[in-house]
This record gives sequence, C-alpha cells and structure tokens, in this order.
Amino acid sequence: GYNNVFFIIGTCCNIPRKNRVQYDCEIKSQPSAHDKKNADEDCRREDQKIETEQNQHGDMIVMDETDEYRHLPQKVKYAYSWGLEHTNAEWFVKVDDDFFVNVGKLNKYLTTTFDADKNMVVGHIADGWKVPRGGKWAERTYKPHRYPKFPLGSCGHAVSRSVASYVSTNTKTLFNYQGEDVSMGIWLDESPLKRSVVWKNDPHFKNNGKCAAKDVYVVGH
Repeated sequence: GYNNVFFIIGTCCNIPRKNRVQYDCEIKSQPSAHDKKNADEDCRREDQKIETEQNQHGDMIVMDETDEYRHLPQKVKYAYSWGLEHTNAEWFVKVDDDFFVNVGKLNKYLTTTFDADKNMVVGHIADGWKVPRGGKWAERTYKPHRYPKFPLGSCGHAVSRSVASYVSTNTKTLFNYQGEDVSMGIWLDESPLKRSVVWKNDPHFKNNGKCAAKDVYVVGH
C-alpha cells in the first residue's frame, strides 16, 4: 500500500432524497416523520460502516460538510487544506471514486518531469468549453458563455503545491461554482496567478477506462 493516498468524504445528508434539491442537501419539501426516521437510520448505518473502515485502514479524511455532488468544490478546498497542513507533498492529485491510479508511476512521473516550484495544473485540459445552462452541470452564476481553461474532471488532475496553497489560502473568498474542476479553472483565471499558471495537457491522464494501459497513470471510468 501507499501512505500518500487518502479518501476525502463528507458527512451523510439525512434529508430523504425525494425531499431534497437534486445533487444537493437542501430541503425541497418537508419529509414525513416516517421518511425522516428512515433517512436518519440510513445515515447512522453509513456512519458505522465508515467508522469500521477507518479503524481498519486509517486512510479517510472526513470534512464537516455533507457529501453531495454540488459540494465537490468545497471538498477540493478541504482536501488541499488538509494536505498542506499534514504533508510536505509537492503535488496534489485529485481523482473521482471511479478511477484507477498507478500511484507509483504517477509519483515518479510528476516528480521527475515537471518543476514543482511552478504554478502547474497537469491533466486533460479543457479549453474554450461552452458553459451549460441546464442539466446536471448547469452553471447558474458564472456569466460568460465559455469557461476559461480547466482540468477535465473525468481524467483527474494534479496541481503543484503553490496552486493548492492559493486555493486553500482563499477558501472563504473563492466562489463555489457547479463543479470542482470548472471552479478550479475560474479560480485560477481570476487570480493573481493567472499569467504564471502552466496548463499541461498530458496523455498520461485518460478517461477511457483502459486501466491496463502501461503508458497511462490515471484512468477515469
């Protein structure tokens, strides 16, 4: 195993799914007493499972916020802040829970290929993507019609410590947009780091699900 791999999770949302805003933990309608009791019980069982797994592996970091899709920007902020406080890591790699990561090869690749002293984002870089106004990825607050550069979430991404530090330092002032990856792009585009950020579109980060490929270190889906 590796001592540099952690799973960032949030707390359980105890609002029944049919009574909450989609992709969030905001109440949409008042649940019945029966449904609320069941939701509370589901959360209790989930918390017990998490505690059991944490006691066995010790590799989970729990943030004090519900774990819902719309809270992914907050989760990235929390992860960077925790990593900066508890490690001396030069690179921080973010992936979803449906990924395969060749940790050893990725570690060697990042540390021997790139300059960690620069403000770097490594992954599959989306450039000029249109801002969606409907559906799961609906953006309701970012006004421009196109996003600035951002690391495509389905491929994972790595940032140098200085980038993680900027996000962590400005956690309270950086607005949480619809997703963590587009948020990262907007945060950096609107930051003093903008002109110095190096965006590396890298072939070792894929989303094709081919986990056996020897030249790919991060595989989504």
